Order: sequence, then C-alpha cells, then structure tokens
Amino acid sequence: MLKLILLIILLFSVIACSEHSIFLDSYPGNLYLVELQHLDSPDEISILPSNEIYDITPTGFVEKCGNPDVLSNTDCEDGVTDIVFPSNKEGYWQIYHGKVDINSKTITNLSAIVSNPDERYEDPRISWNGTKLLFKCGTNDNLNLCVCDFPEGTNKRTIVDTSSELWGPAWSPTDQNLISYTDRTQGTQESDEVYVYDYSTSETTRLTDNDHPDMYTTILKDGRIIWAYYNSEISRDNLLVADINDLSSKIEINVTGSDDDAYAFKNRENWFAFVGITDSQYSLFLYDLNSENHYQITENLNVLGPVVFEISKEQEDQSNGSTKVSFSVLIFLTYALFYFITSS
Repeated sequence: MLKLILLIILLFSVIACSEHSIFLDSYPGNLYLVELQHLDSPDEISILPSNEIYDITPTGFVEKCGNPDVLSNTDCEDGVTDIVFPSNKEGYWQIYHGKVDINSKTITNLSAIVSNPDERYEDPRISWNGTKLLFKCGTNDNLNLCVCDFPEGTNKRTIVDTSSELWGPAWSPTDQNLISYTDRTQGTQESDEVYVYDYSTSETTRLTDNDHPDMYTTILKDGRIIWAYYNSEISRDNLLVADINDLSSKIEINVTGSDDDAYAFKNRENWFAFVGITDSQYSLFLYDLNSENHYQITENLNVLGPVVFEISKEQEDQSNGSTKVSFSVLIFLTYALFYFITSS
C-alpha cells in the first residue's frame, strides 16, 4: 500500500502546474512574462531578479502593445497557450492573437483577428471557456463593448452600445454570461462607474454611483467583484472587494496608496494580481484575501494590465515536455499494473 501511495504522489508531482503572469510595461509598451513562484509557501515569495523577467514582445511590436489577456483554461496541457493583445503598430488599434510558448519565452503564430482601420479595438478578454473574445470597440467618440468568436475573430457583434466610453471588461470565471466593465458616463475619468452585463438576458446593471471614479473591475471565482476607486482623502486609488449582488459590505485594500488593475486567479479562489505604486511607478503585486497579505513581485519596471494563467510545470522545465509527461505517466501506469499483478 505504501508503494502505491508513493506512486500516486509521483504521478501528481510529474504533472504539477505552476502559475505565470504576463503584463505590459508602460502604455503603449512591451509585453513581459514571469513565473509566480512559491504560491503554496507565500512566506518565500520575493521580488524577482531582472533575469527572471522575460521580454516576450514580438518583433515589430516594440512599445506598440496594449493590455494583454491569456486563455486561462488551458491548465496542464502543453506549455503553449493563447494570448491576445491590442497594438497600434499599423497606426490604428487592432487585436492580435498568438501563442505563448513558455519554454522558448516567445509569442508565435501572430495575426490580427479583429481589425478595421476606421475603428478602434482594445481591452481584449478571452472567455474562461475559450470560445468568445470580449473587447472595447468603436470610434474615439463612441466606444462600446463587442464580442466575437474565438479564436477565429468572426461573428463580431456589439453587446453594449452607449454614447460614452466603455472599457476594461472582464468575464466571470464561474458564470460564463456575466461581464463587468467600466462606463465613462460623462466622458471624463471622474465619471467612471462600474456596471455588469448578463450575456444571456442582455440586461445591464449599474453597481456604483458615486462622486468619485470607480473602475478597473475583475470578478473572483467565488463571485465577488474587485474594482479600484479614487480616494479623495489621499488623492490615490484603492481597491474594493464586495459581493457582486450586495455592495453594502465592502473590504477596502490599500497596499501602496495607489492600487489598480486587479486580475483574478482562476484556480486560487481568494488570490488576485494587481499593480501598485512603488518608487513613482507601478509594480506587480499578489494579494491573498484569506490571509490579507500582499506580495511584491517586481520593481524598477512600470507594470500595467497583469494577467495570470497556469501551465504544466513539466512543460516549463523540459524542452520536450509533452513526450516526457506522457512517458512518465506511462511508466507509472505500467509499474502500478505490475505491482497489482504481483501482489494479487
């Protein structure tokens, strides 16, 4: 029995997963990749050295990228996942799709999937089931929310149409029909308010109505919503966490005095990434709502728009990981079968 338990532990160690983050350096800027280490032993989390922060900006896109998103449901597959990001490299904002290869630290198979020189497309978000792409769309005077099929970029349609600017949308990781976003109701940042949209009913609900900006939304796995609001007392942004159906009881988070751009983990229910001001520029932080602890990951790099995704640890460590994972599992199953035959 002890041998069997050890074999099971070995199997899970072979296919263990690790989380990564991709973020933007300035806007427009470059794309960077980091591995989020020691998440299961957070006391060991520390600021990453510069040689563990990888510039994965594709050739021709230097300082021309906007906030990215990564397909977050390819957990433990093959070390390659989908990425989308906007770019103005052609003189207008269009959305590109490619593949992130964790082993080579590169973006490959890149192509524009949502493009129109007469319109502007930004803030792409892939649905958690990987079938739809949500993004900001329209002209500078009228920016709405659109959806298209992913990864084809076909069947584009407007889902929320207003006379103001809608931006920063986010899918719920547990409710495929729920979307949060920011509405710049009066055309200025001071008028930003948080809304949610039900894709199944086409109903829109306003969540905030304040004299200060409410913006940068993300939805946690447990159904709570996080957003940034402008605290006039300190003239900075703080983060708020609340039940998406009842905002009366809110948790306020003030780590650096100016915290923005939260992004929920898929597989860690109470964790999220965000950016906060350190030394006059934004750094990448992680936050655990259970322990109420925060962890700084980067410094001396202006981090914006972080996203978090998970891949197979074996794929990251081995250049031929797909074969090695399959071979290791095959050895495990063969040995386990031999064990049962010889012990019966």
